[in-house]
Amino acid sequence: MERAVDDFDFQAVLRQVQEACYGVFCHIMLDFAWHGLIVAVVLMITGFALRKSRLAICFKRIARLLAIACCGFALPGVINYLITHSLPPVGLYSLNNFNSIGYFSLWSLISAHMLGEETNYQFWVRKQGNQESAKELANSDLDTAEPIGNLLEESASSKITK
Repeated sequence: MERAVDDFDFQAVLRQVQEACYGVFCHIMLDFAWHGLIVAVVLMITGFALRKSRLAICFKRIARLLAIACCGFALPGVINYLITHSLPPVGLYSLNNFNSIGYFSLWSLISAHMLGEETNYQFWVRKQGNQESAKELANSDLDTAEPIGNLLEESASSKITK
């Protein structure tokens, strides 16, 4: 047992962990970003193909957001490639395996969720918000409105009496 403790090299372990993190943040995140950019391009093409549909705006916004996020993810790898002219080794990780399927699946799930949220916002929240604000403007009379201070005093006094 003591022999195992004596042979332990903490500096070597830290060096290996640092190299692994370096490989993940530079190489794997760059591959992740490239796949995301491909998905963003497909969404943008779909948005242009649906130009007469209400969904076109949603597809274009999501494609733009994905492209911005992917540029941020790719930045460490691009900087590393520009400085060293190569990407760091990542061990058993290989792009020739089924990693592309995993990346495309992950980006598809992310973009489907974002597309659902954006569609919900465009079709319901934004539409209802515009209708409500138009009704409020039509029903409000700015000359007869009470000052805000009076409303705050009334709400405070009503809470005290309750």
